[in-house]
Amino acid sequence: MTALLALATGRAGSTGGGVTAGTALQAEGPGTSGSLGFSDVKVGDVYRMAFPLTRNTPKQAVSVTGVKLLNIPAGIKVLGYAVYSVKDTPGYRLGYQETAHPTAGDVDLDRYPNYAGHPYTIKPGALSDK
Repeated sequence: MTALLALATGRAGSTGGGVTAGTALQAEGPGTSGSLGFSDVKVGDVYRMAFPLTRNTPKQAVSVTGVKLLNIPAGIKVLGYAVYSVKDTPGYRLGYQETAHPTAGDVDLDRYPNYAGHPYTIKPGALSDK
């Protein structure tokens, strides 16, 4: 949540590195109700963690142009990030572990459009689908 909110707009103080913390985006949805994690983490496995959906609270549109992670725990390597739309996928995915042997019910997120690197705009008062 911190990384997503840090990219909002210039409505508050700087967090360093040219990123300004903002107040335009309000986190909503399942990703806001607690901690997210995995109980059986193994070195070499790939895990995906979702940011909360965001609502644009001011009376002007907000463009989301990127993400900056502000706190990465020791031992974690960020390989990249993907941006998916809940309109394209079978719902909102809080967390997802990529496995070498998929089972029934697993979702291959790579088969859906990835909007990372493509700025998108959230209309005033609207909840983003990404």
